[in-house]
Amino acid sequence: TKSYFASLIAGLVICSSFEFGYHSRWSVSDCILVQFAALSTLFLFLNISNRNKIIFSSLLAGITAGTKYPGGIVCLNILFFILSDVKFNRESLKNTTGNIILLSVSFFIGFIITTPGAIFEFKQFIFDINYSKNTYSGGQYGHTVHAGFEHFSKIIEYVIYALFSKNSIISLMIFLFAIVGAVVAFMRKKWVVSGLFITMMIYIIFISSFNLMIVRNLLYLLPFFAVFASIGLLYITNLIQKYKFNIASKLVILLIFFYSCSKIVAASFSTVNSLL
Repeated sequence: TKSYFASLIAGLVICSSFEFGYHSRWSVSDCILVQFAALSTLFLFLNISNRNKIIFSSLLAGITAGTKYPGGIVCLNILFFILSDVKFNRESLKNTTGNIILLSVSFFIGFIITTPGAIFEFKQFIFDINYSKNTYSGGQYGHTVHAGFEHFSKIIEYVIYALFSKNSIISLMIFLFAIVGAVVAFMRKKWVVSGLFITMMIYIIFISSFNLMIVRNLLYLLPFFAVFASIGLLYITNLIQKYKFNIASKLVILLIFFYSCSKIVAASFSTVNSLL
């Protein structure tokens, strides 16, 4: 968008997420995965050559997968980026094939940097993958759900009412902004940005195919929803600008985000106080 306000909103969507702040306290890889996934995607929009975009983004996608295997799905963002410029002629198809090979090689290098055991302890690597797959397929303790529609519906409910704020109404509002942003991206034929939404939906469908629901697996969606929420909010504020409510609406939105951030700060102090 090249808008400072949209960038600020995108950052605040992440900072004000109580779920992200809450899970950041634990020694789990999910919040680290979120940051690598966001950084990988960021490279697709920097003012550098397409070749460098693919190399650096794919390298970071490999590191994302090495942090936690499902993070490898971020490769789809790069694939959509490559396919967005494809033309059906020999030269274009040749370049596209080369870019896909470059994606694969860079991804593999990034993955091996963080997961050398995939080579040096290959049998253990395969065993761990199968163990995780069986665990998620069979369910565990109080996190068991029915795969398919039930799991999918619970994911959507969590995203709408909990992911973006401790206040369910604020979370719903940000979700609606994100939906508006996705529609705007599709209508304006911003295919690389629209690809982020498709990747999110594929990831949700993949996660919902298991019988185990652990919400920290959904934190990966946060930075991408943040992008769409900022686009949607910018679109709405520009739409009402002629009614001279633009500045007032922006101030209200910022106050809402700061309210959500204050809940995270308060929770942090309560943790410190309990330790004392």
